Amino acid sequence: MARLVALLTVLTIGLIGASPSHAEEHEPGFYAKTYPMTLRNPEEVSSMELAIFAKSFCVAMRRFHNREDKSDLRGFIDPRYLNKHEVMEDSLPIDLAAVVPVHNCVIAEDLNTVLCIVGTAEDGNSQVRTKEAIILRTTVYDGKLYLSPGAPPDSKTGLFTPWILRTKL
Repeated sequence: MARLVALLTVLTIGLIGASPSHAEEHEPGFYAKTYPMTLRNPEEVSSMELAIFAKSFCVAMRRFHNREDKSDLRGFIDPRYLNKHEVMEDSLPIDLAAVVPVHNCVIAEDLNTVLCIVGTAEDGNSQVRTKEAIILRTTVYDGKLYLSPGAPPDSKTGLFTPWILRTKL
């Protein structure tokens, strides 16, 4: 059974990925219309839903890391976090990694934590890539799946990071 879930996860992750050269394929507002992700059963998040959510967010980081307006990604972030830290409706001061390939997404047993192994490039297009681990924490609110950032926005820049840990491997 575990092998079947792993195989389905890999297949799903492969199907929703996109290369950087196709970064503009979606219509404007695509992520705003698609996320937050509504769960089939809010009482029991599946590893497949977490894998799809994490991979989608990594792809969104690739597409939005160098854009000024990142407000389309609001649907990924827990609205309670945004309200608590008074993040305005028309902006999203979020720090994003320049993700190039997504190597793997591993779901923790708690079904709240996802380890994403990704390649990053400083400008998103560079051939010089660094392999990194990004740990995302998720939460369910009102039947929808969100990222739960671990720290408040930076007091100097106002930016917040959507991950709870990001480190080079």
